[in-house]
Amino acid sequence: MSERKSRGPFRVIGRIVWLLFGAYILVTSLVGAVLGVLGFNGWLAILYGALGASMGLAAILCSFISGPRRAVFVGWSLVGLASRAVLEGDVYLWFVSFPIAGILLTALIVSLSRLPTWSERTSLLAAGIASILALTLLAVAAPALPTICPPRQPPGKSFSFIFYPPNDFPWETAERKYIEACI
Repeated sequence: MSERKSRGPFRVIGRIVWLLFGAYILVTSLVGAVLGVLGFNGWLAILYGALGASMGLAAILCSFISGPRRAVFVGWSLVGLASRAVLEGDVYLWFVSFPIAGILLTALIVSLSRLPTWSERTSLLAAGIASILALTLLAVAAPALPTICPPRQPPGKSFSFIFYPPNDFPWETAERKYIEACI
């Protein structure tokens, strides 16, 4: 019996879950990038949002393709998003980020165990490592990124800042640079 026939309705449900999960990540990453620029994170917010959007897009593509290409998108999406979740930091880390990272890594392990060939497993792991390297490269390059200052607010008008990415390690040096340049 082929894999396609044996999974029946679970295959359809899985595709819907990938699609909805990916769309959520894609939209929130793009919104986060815009809010991050308004919160003085400039190019860091744009690139961090683009990286998150690429992971959301990879999850969306997982709902439409199969085989070795799908393994690459699964690795990029799950490992990358788990890495980003762990970087969220503080109390939020213990109650939200670690459980999310645990769920994503569990999904990664399930995906790895279900892949039929070693080449697909290797592709998944290589894409996961690439997502961690992309995040690391962004963290290293962040302090050197040019500053984008949002428009100044008129006196008397209050505005809430949303830091994207959060102002924790490894982003605090870049964030200080942006705040000093813009305030």
